Amino acid sequence: MNDKASESSAAPNMVRVAAADARDFIERALIACDVPQDDANMVASCMVEGDLWGLDTHGTFRLAQYVRRLKDGGTNARARLSVCLLYTSDAAD
Repeated sequence: MNDKASESSAAPNMVRVAAADARDFIERALIACDVPQDDANMVASCMVEGDLWGLDTHGTFRLAQYVRRLKDGGTNARARLSVCLLYTSDAAD
């Protein structure tokens, strides 16, 4: 079977996009939803890397869902996260 035949039968609705182009598109979409540029760049990079690693369920597939949640207010576009470490002891007094 030649490459064109296997490509068209395996994924007839699939479109190949260069990783840099996908990253740019995602970043612009997130910025349009009020996500700060640095955060949009980080998310876009992670989404494209997910696709490149074969983790399709965590890649660009999620963009429409993320945009909907941002527009509907279900996700804070400008959240500032911090990590708090809590230590507990299992030792009895």
